[in-house]
Amino acid sequence: MSPKLLLGFPLVLLAIWLAGGSPGQAAYRAHKHRQKPPPCSLGGSKTLYRDSDVRVYSKYYRAFEERDTYACMFAVNKRLRIATNAIDEREKVHHLVLALPYIAYWNIQPKQPNSPYSFVSTLNLRTGVRRGTVAYAAVAAVGVTHRGSVAWMDSEPPDTSPPYDTYYVHKVDAGGNQVDLDSGKDIDPTSFAVAGRYIYWTKAGAPQSATMP
Repeated sequence: MSPKLLLGFPLVLLAIWLAGGSPGQAAYRAHKHRQKPPPCSLGGSKTLYRDSDVRVYSKYYRAFEERDTYACMFAVNKRLRIATNAIDEREKVHHLVLALPYIAYWNIQPKQPNSPYSFVSTLNLRTGVRRGTVAYAAVAAVGVTHRGSVAWMDSEPPDTSPPYDTYYVHKVDAGGNQVDLDSGKDIDPTSFAVAGRYIYWTKAGAPQSATMP
């Protein structure tokens, strides 16, 4: 190419030519960039929860008669399954709470003889690391910290009969062991909360608290 033609060459095309590409390739790359799917998307999914940081959603797979539930943090754009509701594996998720990068929830799994099926689970949405702790059969509330520490309130211990009017407050310590903090018929099941590193609840009308790792 002569210097005269080079001077008359449009600057954008010149940059492409010098890079060894072609206008068609550049247009394709630009189009491909514009068509990039939104973060944490999945065609045909249903949003269960969404804020500026996280989307939780479900997807039904008709061929398998299965509905899966996923959680995804936009900054990572990594889809992580938190429950599967299929014919032989009917998991349920309740009391979902967030303290990024962690999500915590009550996970009910298919009941098997002599096997636990109620868990309080935490999931690191950045790394995908998941942990579960066996809980009583009726979890009333869950709380989690930004460091992944978890606490919860539940009732209905194994081998008990109704009415299930005694509530229990638990946490997991730094060593991964369950700690029973309190129990009683006079615990208000609506009083449980986690803020910062503190757990709060009310017993006999008096406020109670404990710290988390």
